[in-house]
Amino acid sequence: MMVNFHNLLAKFGADDARSIAYYLTRYFKGALSLELGGKDIFKDIVVDFFDDEADQRIRGITLEVIANVEQEIGAPASELDEEAVYRILSAIADFEDSITEEPSATHAAEAMRFLNKNKSIN
Repeated sequence: MMVNFHNLLAKFGADDARSIAYYLTRYFKGALSLELGGKDIFKDIVVDFFDDEADQRIRGITLEVIANVEQEIGAPASELDEEAVYRILSAIADFEDSITEEPSATHAAEAMRFLNKNKSIN
């Protein structure tokens, strides 16, 4: 079982692909606890970080990719053993490493605002 995230995500721009990969990582890393605790991978993020329209679009795409991956591997992520999860997370990381396009100025500015706003939390 080797999921090719490049095939699943290559049609998206760098910013969208990075966002989707981030949520995929959150999902596959914590699928069992997410399922048991009823948590949502999209809810734990500071609300102001993404605008609602983009967030809903990325959410929909991410859920579609999750469904495709689980169909391809033949099981829900919550039923995968540690080795299978590791292989999926490695494939996601490899895909992220292959993104050569720099983040857009808008995405970089949003990240800086987020970091500056939350600097005082530490």
